[in-house]
Amino acid sequence: MAEREKEYSCLLCRQRKVKCDRRDPCASCVKGGHQCAFVPPTRGKRKRTKAPKEGLHAKVRRYEELLKFHGVKIEPFDAEGDSDSDAPSQPAFPTRETRTRQEPCNPLQKPRLILREGSSRYVDSDLWPNLESQYLYPNENEHGRTQDEADDESGIFPGLSTDGRGPDTNPPLENMHPAYNILLKLWDVFVDRVDPFAKILHLPTFWLSLKSAIEQPGDVPSDLQALIFSFYLASVASLEEGECLEVMGECKPDILARQKRLARRALRAAGFLNTTSVTTLRAYCIFLMAIGPGCRSDSLFLLTGAAVRLARKMGLHRDGTYLGLSPFASEMRRRLWWHILGADFRVSFALSMQPSLDLFDSDVQRPLNVEDEDLSPDDSELPTERNAITANVLCLLRCDILAFIRKFSEPLHADVHWETLANPAVPQSKKTEMIKELEDSIETKYLRYCDPTSTLHTLILLMSRSTLCKIRLYAHHPRIYANRGLKVPEEERAVVFTNAKKLLEYMDLARSTPSLDKYMWQMGTMMLWNALLYVLIEARDRRAGPEVDSLWRLMGVVVSKYAEMFKPGAGALYDALRKWLLEAWEEHREAVKAQGSPEPPAPDYIDDFLRYQAVDEVPPSVQRVETGLNNANYTRWVGRGPVMDCEGVPSSDLSNLLSFDADADEWAQWESLFTGEGFSQMDTWQL
Repeated sequence: MAEREKEYSCLLCRQRKVKCDRRDPCASCVKGGHQCAFVPPTRGKRKRTKAPKEGLHAKVRRYEELLKFHGVKIEPFDAEGDSDSDAPSQPAFPTRETRTRQEPCNPLQKPRLILREGSSRYVDSDLWPNLESQYLYPNENEHGRTQDEADDESGIFPGLSTDGRGPDTNPPLENMHPAYNILLKLWDVFVDRVDPFAKILHLPTFWLSLKSAIEQPGDVPSDLQALIFSFYLASVASLEEGECLEVMGECKPDILARQKRLARRALRAAGFLNTTSVTTLRAYCIFLMAIGPGCRSDSLFLLTGAAVRLARKMGLHRDGTYLGLSPFASEMRRRLWWHILGADFRVSFALSMQPSLDLFDSDVQRPLNVEDEDLSPDDSELPTERNAITANVLCLLRCDILAFIRKFSEPLHADVHWETLANPAVPQSKKTEMIKELEDSIETKYLRYCDPTSTLHTLILLMSRSTLCKIRLYAHHPRIYANRGLKVPEEERAVVFTNAKKLLEYMDLARSTPSLDKYMWQMGTMMLWNALLYVLIEARDRRAGPEVDSLWRLMGVVVSKYAEMFKPGAGALYDALRKWLLEAWEEHREAVKAQGSPEPPAPDYIDDFLRYQAVDEVPPSVQRVETGLNNANYTRWVGRGPVMDCEGVPSSDLSNLLSFDADADEWAQWESLFTGEGFSQMDTWQL
């Protein structure tokens, strides 16, 4: 029987790498006289395969994704372009043209927008990929809200609490609607005076809901009820005293206090702090706008912050096109998001603080320049924008201004505030060029369509012009040079003076135009005081001459429009300006006499100021402003009488501040006056 062949070669043949006949012993070993051994072969260790090396393009893509994740806009590279300067730059905020190609702001996460019965809940975490919607709507299912929860909200936001009476003593909200004839008047007031400043309602849809609520008040959802009572409050707040008697049949303080209480109750009933209803958020925003003229800016800053967080919880920081929403819903969410962004921007400025960084971590497109009748909930696509002035233009102007300011911020930073315009890294020639481009853009898109016979168009024209002046003031702010220990160049002083004077003229024009009186409820004074200081500096520097005489007349007109603010006890900011006005007037009077001219007669407001300064005691309401700097009482004599030792005034010698030669600490003291003042009247006129 033949010997069976082995399944493998012998060890020696394998080592010598020769053919083996696989017999035991094999022919090769017999021929060579070697010992033949068959040892099963073992598989050697597999060589470790190196991971493929990441290519250059893959690295670039990965880095771009990381930058996008942190909010940096990546400009596309055109390989066929002639140069970098030929390629159009991406706007700081997404525009309509970029909607189809813009990537989500966070590609590493899988966001979800959960919609349920008019509410929306945004989730951008992978930790809850399959969470059922009922767990994302606590206390909004079958359980409802408890009184303890409402009391908790009252404690957190005491400004939104009721008048202290128990809930059982308050009449039901459904019984507090006005008569239908009064409702029609309030509607006209809202459309004319409130809606242009806060274009967050679709008026045709809201009107249908409002009429239905009046007809069947017992079946109104809590979020719609909150919106309706905020609508009542804002309409009443915009009325003057005489108009309120005519429309409502009551004096304004009484009806306004009652409407505030009703709006607060409605917001609490809607659970505004834990709401996922966009309608409730709209109600809250209109409520904040209505109480703004009588609310300190530091309180309003906190209340607006709640709106920011609620908006992010509802996913308003994500554009609706990425969330699969309808064109109508996407557009209305854009309007609301940009309104909240602008409100936080303005109140942050009043406190010399940066706006919430949450606002700029978004991909929300700017709203369209369309009227409400161009939009419908049944639309399958967005309408074409109008080349005209619409009720949404003020919102669009704010979008343009914010996008412009953001161009001055440092790379990888989202700091967007007025002081960003003073960025010394941007040459002044470049700033002038950029501001001119912005001005041309505003003229082309909006102002060219203004009809001077329209009150709204006049408002838009004044707001645009005054905001451009403010932009130039901050872009050429003297503090740029104070921070570097340099003297302000004459050409820079000329720019500051010209625009400060124009700003005062625009403010005077707004106050002197009777047709604009209906918008005065949203006109504050924050834009005024820096401009008045800069004009005062130039009047003090030039001292005499026809131009100086015109400056004193202009300052007199402005002071007369705000006479109550310059009385003793009005606040440290006004005390400081009053004192400096007296000093500058005394120097002007002495300069005119030195030229051999007759002594100029003192304007009435100067006589009033001197009479105020003759008061022996400082009013208790004038509080010392804590600046953190070296404080010592500051007293001056102006020839015609002593200037009151005012404890509210910055207490170190600020004589350099009145010559543009102030150092950084003195400018900080001036800014501290703004923060310390609190500005009980928010300035929605600011874009």
